[in-house]
Amino acid sequence: MKEKLPEDSTMKEKLPKCLVAQDLTPSRGKHDCQSALMFAPTAICEGCVGSATMLWHGAHVRSGATIGNDCSLGNNSYVDEGVRVGNSCKIGNGAQLFGHAWVGDNVFIGPNAMLINDKNPRAADDMGNVYAEGDWKRESVVVESGASIGAGAIIMPGITVGEKAVVGAGSVVTKNIPSGEKWVGTKPVAPPRQSCPIPLMSTSALYRMLYEAIDEKDWDDVAVIATELRNTAGPGDRYE
Repeated sequence: MKEKLPEDSTMKEKLPKCLVAQDLTPSRGKHDCQSALMFAPTAICEGCVGSATMLWHGAHVRSGATIGNDCSLGNNSYVDEGVRVGNSCKIGNGAQLFGHAWVGDNVFIGPNAMLINDKNPRAADDMGNVYAEGDWKRESVVVESGASIGAGAIIMPGITVGEKAVVGAGSVVTKNIPSGEKWVGTKPVAPPRQSCPIPLMSTSALYRMLYEAIDEKDWDDVAVIATELRNTAGPGDRYE
């Protein structure tokens, strides 16, 4: 059974017709890459590609995969069967998108990043029988529109990366990432602490503020005031 696209009517309207067609498998020996802006001689296209999309050397689009308009697939990138990629996406060199990942519009996937689909990979069962297609559970990754996946990042099966979220290079993502958040490794990046600006004042006033902050054990304010003292102290001022 073919997986359905997520319920996003706006996305469906933007994608080429082949991306939402019922039958995504082209006829044997044929492909729909004539509309590609650049199709390198070593690229392999067995799926459906939108207009003005570029396939660089060694890029491989599998049968049943669908790529939108104005995309770029870098050298040796791999798009597995059943993968859906929206419009204006950039897939970096060596990136691997395994079926049936779903990628929205304006998504950046960095070099050697991977969207994987099997949490418990095995080559064969205990009796040595090699696993066939139906012998393992596929869990697809969803990358929503405007998101960026850094170089070498790995998105684990079943994970959703929210709209305009950012994943740092080399991260291993094991939890869903909310829209607009930045994650490095397996954790979100904490927003910088907003310190109140210190008005211009004398060195003695700054020292009073520093001692008060120390008494209250407000170490964040201590660090801010100490930095201000370093920046404002003159050659004759005493700084401790």
